[in-house]
Amino acid sequence: MMSVAVIGIMLAAGNMKAQVPEQEEVEQEAQKQDVFEPIEVSDVPDKVSDAVDEKYEDAKISSAAVNDDDIYKLMVQTEGEMSLETVYFDEDGEEKEMKEEQQEVEEEQETNPTPPIK
Repeated sequence: MMSVAVIGIMLAAGNMKAQVPEQEEVEQEAQKQDVFEPIEVSDVPDKVSDAVDEKYEDAKISSAAVNDDDIYKLMVQTEGEMSLETVYFDEDGEEKEMKEEQQEVEEEQETNPTPPIK
């Protein structure tokens, strides 16, 4: 009876080891998608800037970035407001919701930027 339990534990452990690399690949892919590279506002596709104009009346895109999945991260300021809002659009001009955890990380980075290395 004990050997059956040991075999069961060994099989379960082997199965867990097989899942670890798979999970790491998923996490690495998610991290890759969350990396936004800054671009010029003039490089934002017309579909995206038109969608921003439609959704946010009198809005101005103050900065832009894009990730490997062609999701655009835009800092938008509406006329008369002093605050910026971060919004996300795909290349077809569809607004995207970002994961809450990603938004928290980005907000933390915006409020506490990493100091330059001296």
